[in-house]
Amino acid sequence: MNYTEARKLVVRGILENPLVFMDAKSQESLTSLPEDVSFKELTMDSLAFMELSIWLQLEIDIELTEVDLSDLGSINALATYLSEV
Repeated sequence: MNYTEARKLVVRGILENPLVFMDAKSQESLTSLPEDVSFKELTMDSLAFMELSIWLQLEIDIELTEVDLSDLGSINALATYLSEV
């Protein structure tokens, strides 16, 4: 998977995550802007990371722990990682 596909996948995973709360404007900007957004800015906690971890495993059979996701720290860093594995 290339970086662009990986980033779209990460954004979709975040938007579908019931534990990440964003208003419509933030959701729109997340999908239209190529800028990086940290998971901290999205107020993701350990439960949100766990949800994203499970989602990634189901969607693309990639196993990342909540700690792995937290250590990556941002949408672009996760997309870069996914495009390299």
